[in-house]
Amino acid sequence: AVSVLKPVAAAGIAGLNAGNLAVYDPHGAVSGFLKDLSIPFAAVDSLDALPKGTKVLVVGKDALDAREASSSRLAALAARGMRLVVLEQEHPLRYQGLPAEMAAAANAGRTAFGEDLEHPALRGLQQKDFFTWGADRLVYRNAYAKPGRGARSLVQCDDNLRFTALAEVPVNDGLMLLCQLQVCDQITANPVAKQLALNLLDYAATYKLEFSPVAVALEEGSQVAKALDAMGLEY
Repeated sequence: AVSVLKPVAAAGIAGLNAGNLAVYDPHGAVSGFLKDLSIPFAAVDSLDALPKGTKVLVVGKDALDAREASSSRLAALAARGMRLVVLEQEHPLRYQGLPAEMAAAANAGRTAFGEDLEHPALRGLQQKDFFTWGADRLVYRNAYAKPGRGARSLVQCDDNLRFTALAEVPVNDGLMLLCQLQVCDQITANPVAKQLALNLLDYAATYKLEFSPVAVALEEGSQVAKALDAMGLEY
C-alpha cells in the first residue's frame, strides 16, 4: 500500500503573516518552505529580537544550543500566550526549558506511530506514513521520554514505545509543540514532512485553551480519588 499525498494548508494558516508569525531558522529549511508556499513571516536572527506582535514562533532545526535548551525562555513565551513550534534539535529542551514532566533522551529510529490520527497535528496522515523517510530512512532522532504529566504525546516511538517524537505542551494560554521527527531534513522532498509542517503551523495558529467540566462519582478517600487529586484535576 502507498500513500499519494499533496500537502494542503488548512484555513488557519491564512491568518498568519509577517506581523504575527516569526521564524528563527539558522539553517533555512523552514524559511525556504514557507517562501515556496508564499506564507509571509518575519525572519529573526535571535530569540532576543522577536517582533512585538508575534503569535506563533517556529524554531528551526538545531537552532538551540545546550544553554538555550536548558533555559526557561521559550516556556516563558508560551506562558504569555505565544504558540511555539520547536522542530528537531540536536539539543532538545530540558530542565527549566520543559514546563512538563518529560525528559530529553538520545535515540534514533526509522519507525514511529501516531497515537491519535484524528488530532489536527496529524491531519491527512496514516500510520504507514511514519515509516522510513528519505535516503537514510531516519524518521526521528533524540525523541523525548514520554511525559508523566503536563504534556501529551502525539507520536510514540523507540524502545517499548516509551518515547515521544511529537508532543504538545499547554502552558497557561500558550502552547509548545515539540517535534523531533526529521521534518526539516525532509521538508524539501518528503510530502509527509511537508504535511506535518503545515499541520503544526495551522494547529498553532488556531489553538485555543478550553476547559471541560468534569464530574467524578467515587468513594471519598479512595485510591482513585487520591490519584485524581495528585494529578491536579479539578472536578
